[in-house]
Amino acid sequence: MKTERRVVARYRAKLDVQIDMNEYSFEAVSMEVSLRGLRIVCEGLLANKIFSRYLQVTPGENITANIEIKIPRQHDLNDTLKCNTRVISVNRISQSSYVVGFNIIDFDGDAMESWEAYIAKRH
Repeated sequence: MKTERRVVARYRAKLDVQIDMNEYSFEAVSMEVSLRGLRIVCEGLLANKIFSRYLQVTPGENITANIEIKIPRQHDLNDTLKCNTRVISVNRISQSSYVVGFNIIDFDGDAMESWEAYIAKRH
């Protein structure tokens, strides 16, 4: 059995996200989340147009995105958390589907506290 080498644990979570990247804006669904970031699945022609050029993300490359994450709250309500992120990985999983890793740089306002509380509940 492999030992987990990540500094912070990842958790499976399907959250709706809105991504704004340069001139593109699109919706996606998260696959995994952690205190430091999230991985999402992006599908379709727009995803192919955006991410096919980023298949070879190199360390230090500054590909940024503003992301709104909808996290569940009580009584079927959602909180929307806004954060600034950097793309850290892009993997093609089919002809027009990608798994994209985002590192969270910072949150707007007090959203970091809400994110930490959401992640703490995932244990």
